[in-house]
Amino acid sequence: MRLALLSSAAVIGLMAVVSPASAGPEMTGVGQIFVGAATTDSFFAGKSLDDPFSYGAKAKGYWPLSPDVHLQVDLFAEQNDDVTRSDVWPETDSTTIGAAAHLLHPFDKRARFGVAGSIWSNEVFTLTGDGQTDVSYGLVAVEGQFFGEEWTLTGQAGVFTGFSCDGGGETCFGTLEDGTFIRGKARYFLNDNTAFSAEVTQMWGRLDDDDLFSGKSLSVATSIWTLEAEHKFHESPFSGFIALSHERTEADIFSNADTNTVLLGMKFYLDQPTLRSNDQTGAELDTPLFGNTPEIAAPLVASSL
Repeated sequence: MRLALLSSAAVIGLMAVVSPASAGPEMTGVGQIFVGAATTDSFFAGKSLDDPFSYGAKAKGYWPLSPDVHLQVDLFAEQNDDVTRSDVWPETDSTTIGAAAHLLHPFDKRARFGVAGSIWSNEVFTLTGDGQTDVSYGLVAVEGQFFGEEWTLTGQAGVFTGFSCDGGGETCFGTLEDGTFIRGKARYFLNDNTAFSAEVTQMWGRLDDDDLFSGKSLSVATSIWTLEAEHKFHESPFSGFIALSHERTEADIFSNADTNTVLLGMKFYLDQPTLRSNDQTGAELDTPLFGNTPEIAAPLVASSL
């Protein structure tokens, strides 16, 4: 997992040094690195969860396959350290890695609509074995953007499911199995290279109960809001951004957790002169991640059993 994280960072490095001639006249892309710090407050699970530190990387490429069909491909990886307290849980860190693809149909510079799919793997916490397992997920969604003179509105809705759980011979009780989600984002451009955004995500999911509750599914719901500011430096391919987010997770009747996160990062734009141009004609879309910590309810459930 850690090797995969470094590999994605290397992809971003390659994007930063590749020339427009070698990339092709129609390809554009975005590379991103970030670090984050969070505080977690929970009901029942206060003795299990810690305040995590995270870092990660993304690389996104965008190709107009034809005037009517455009393709975006994403690679992403994230490391979360100190998610749980080392004195109460065997494992404390978690890695997420994955990829996504978007097929889009543009409507001049007014809008673009399409479908997206992604696959990712999480190291998540479970109640059995050594306290951690690998779970792989797949997601499909519909998405769209509407472009105004100063605003961009983005929407996405879809479903996801876990299709592989490596429990090491143990059960995967407490891991997220599947669910549905909706997202909405509004982005305001102060000028071509300065933007502010607000995003809201709502997920409804189902936990693996390992048939311990006579077939009655355990549910989990997560609400996330994020505020972000980004500025691209004049005549430079680089930008800097800061993001603040709040995540609220409720694990059925057992417990809940609130996580506040601050992210700082830098992006590299390949063949996109401004933030506004990338927003309308480049690799601006992404897909959400679920089942990664601290959304997984195993430490929450364990604290209330």
